[in-house]
Amino acid sequence: MPSNHSEAAQVDAAKMIVADTEKRVNIGSEQRELADVIAILSDVHTQGLQEYPVLVILFTGSGSPPDCIRMKRRPIPPSGFVLSRDFPERFGQALAVNAAVHDGAVAFARSRLSDPYRCTGWSYLICAKSCLESVDCNRGAAYNSAMFLSASPSIDCVALFSAAELEVFVNGKRAVKLSKD
Repeated sequence: MPSNHSEAAQVDAAKMIVADTEKRVNIGSEQRELADVIAILSDVHTQGLQEYPVLVILFTGSGSPPDCIRMKRRPIPPSGFVLSRDFPERFGQALAVNAAVHDGAVAFARSRLSDPYRCTGWSYLICAKSCLESVDCNRGAAYNSAMFLSASPSIDCVALFSAAELEVFVNGKRAVKLSKD
């Protein structure tokens, strides 16, 4: 299902991320790659998810994302799939396997900049070591956790999905905010 957000808006959002992350090597410098990630997240946002809020962590590395603890879940939904526009279906399947996975972030990792992001696990507790001085007042734990975690060196970005908005955080700042029309 195509995104309701224009391609120009997606490219503009990707340009904002590139401009904001010139000092970060791990997010990559290719605008097309960032535009692709934003396009996927935007399409997921347009399709909607079964539960909200949902935090999605994208990082370069292996294992668990930095500054996160995997919460024990039994049964454990399948992982290893590539981040794509079918994430709403995958998320729904994970909830059907174990509804408790909603309580925590979903992690996607890549080993190298040229690799696609693959799901490494469900239901991570964010324990960000970063504490930013400039935060928005009266925002919830999910918003602040996403912002703080995005400042971790190996984190490429953190996406926060709500029923009305998609916010993507990079380097401790909100880089993209898309609202459903």
